[in-house]
Amino acid sequence: MIMKDATIRPHELTDIVEMVRNGSPNITAYEQEVNFDAGYSPPPHRWKIIKEEWIDGKKYMVYS
Repeated sequence: MIMKDATIRPHELTDIVEMVRNGSPNITAYEQEVNFDAGYSPPPHRWKIIKEEWIDGKKYMVYS
C-alpha cells in the first residue's frame, strides 16, 4: 500500500484553526450539493417546442 504525503499545508492549517476557534465556517450549500448529499436526483426536464422562427430563410425551433 502506497501512502500519500500526509503533511498539512499552511493554508489548510489556518482553515482548521479557524474552524476550532469559531466553530464551523458559514459555507453556502448549493441546491445541487444538498440534493446529491440527500441521494435525490430531480427528474429530467421535458423540452417543449414553443414556436418556430424564421431567420434569414432558415427555420429555428424555440424550446422551453
